This record gives sequence, structure tokens and C-alpha cells, in this order.
Amino acid sequence: PARTWMGARVTSGGSWTFFGCTMTPGFTYAGYEHGDPAVLTARHPDRAAHIARLCRP
Repeated sequence: PARTWMGARVTSGGSWTFFGCTMTPGFTYAGYEHGDPAVLTARHPDRAAHIARLCRP
């Protein structure tokens, strides 16, 4: 659904990650909205550390 975030990281001892996403209707930059980690953390404070690990600075 709209406003859904995904994240992935390489597990300890791993060397790569395979990550994919299929969207419908198709993705366009005109409809792209970059997420805000502060908003996501406010919604899910119990997952704040996990969110911080998966978000770019």
C-alpha cells in the first residue's frame, strides 16, 4: 500500500543481499515521496533502533 516502507541489510557474516520490489501501477518519479525516518519512528517508537539501522543518514 501507499506509504509502506521496506528495508534490508546484510546479515552478520553475509556478503550480499537480494532485494526486490514489484509495484502496480508502475513506479514514476512524479509520484515518488521520500519517507521521513522521524515520522516513521514517531509512529513506531518501539522500533526506533531498527528504523535507525535501516535508514540512510
